[in-house]
Amino acid sequence: MQMKGLAERQSELAQIYLQNLVDISEDEIVLDCGAHIGEFGLHCSRKGAKVFAFEPDPTEFRALKINSKDTGITPINRALAATSGILDFYDANNKGDSSLFNPGNDASHIRVNSTTLDSFLSEYYPEGPIKHLKLEAEGAEPEILEGARGSLKRFHYIAAAGGPERGISHETTLAKITERLHDNGFPMIGFGARYYVGLSKNKSI
Repeated sequence: MQMKGLAERQSELAQIYLQNLVDISEDEIVLDCGAHIGEFGLHCSRKGAKVFAFEPDPTEFRALKINSKDTGITPINRALAATSGILDFYDANNKGDSSLFNPGNDASHIRVNSTTLDSFLSEYYPEGPIKHLKLEAEGAEPEILEGARGSLKRFHYIAAAGGPERGISHETTLAKITERLHDNGFPMIGFGARYYVGLSKNKSI
């Protein structure tokens, strides 16, 4: 993915998550859920954003932590979910399929710490607007939005991937994501077919 260089890869991810429709400015807050090794976060950080990057996979988190050094990224080794606690996690980072839902493919089983967006924000960023949430959780996107009922109104934009990644049956989450966001005042303003990414905007802001 980095054969053409890091800048090219970050530009590619910006296109995938429809960043051309989101104007990120100095000191604005971005949440990167499913941060992987930090490429999307680095793109936002270079625009001056302060990024909270969530990655539960232990191998990917080690790379994320190294890549976040001396940047505006705060790496967080937790899964976002509908509940806070300890959850089963299926580690399949060799295929990019690590998830809270068993993807098959002989994924190894570990336990990880989880938090809800509501709980995290109440502790670490209790007030103020949040410019952008990038949500790519290999099928757990509806649960993450469930855990953000109290804080959704603070977000300006949400880019959520709803591709066929939920569990062994590879269900899509696009319909569930779109319905929940629409019901909470986030109509979709853009769509990317590659990863089924819908970009939604808070119509009250």
